[in-house]
Amino acid sequence: MQLPSVSRWQDWHRMRLPDLQQLNWIESYLDLVLLALIAITDLKTEALLQAAEELDLKVINDRLSRWQQSKPNKRKPIEVAEARSLVLIICHLAKQHQESLRRAVSLLERVEREHRDVCEVTLLNNYIDRFITLYCRKNATPGTNVDLSTLAWKLLTDLLFYSGDNGHRLLWLAMVDAADS
Repeated sequence: MQLPSVSRWQDWHRMRLPDLQQLNWIESYLDLVLLALIAITDLKTEALLQAAEELDLKVINDRLSRWQQSKPNKRKPIEVAEARSLVLIICHLAKQHQESLRRAVSLLERVEREHRDVCEVTLLNNYIDRFITLYCRKNATPGTNVDLSTLAWKLLTDLLFYSGDNGHRLLWLAMVDAADS
């Protein structure tokens, strides 16, 4: 299995670096993508640390160790190198779980096509329950009008795209483009 490496980011120097406000948005989005990945795969922190080790991304170890225990507003702001490392880790893990992602997205599409309730499908029901639980644990703010189900389904579909060979580039460009909006 070929591991993505920083060398596959040879075109980073041509990409505009995000400013502080964009980095804050990128960090929030990476948190959501990671929540979705954990919710569909039931990954533990050890798997994140293992992926960082496999990819030789030690710059992110401290942030990963504290990620599940801390709320986003309690962490130090993310740096560009950490954001890039987290992108590589997410895409690496998504690729490892690509078959599960493909199966879940396929089931979601079928359920929607048949106008059935997603809760009838155990895999999808478990995913949405875990996602909402994880989201509320990390981001609980009373009065938030976030449609968590819609967000969870979008992130699940996005993860399938990020699990491909060029997923790290797709994820980074999607975040930078969205942060500009």
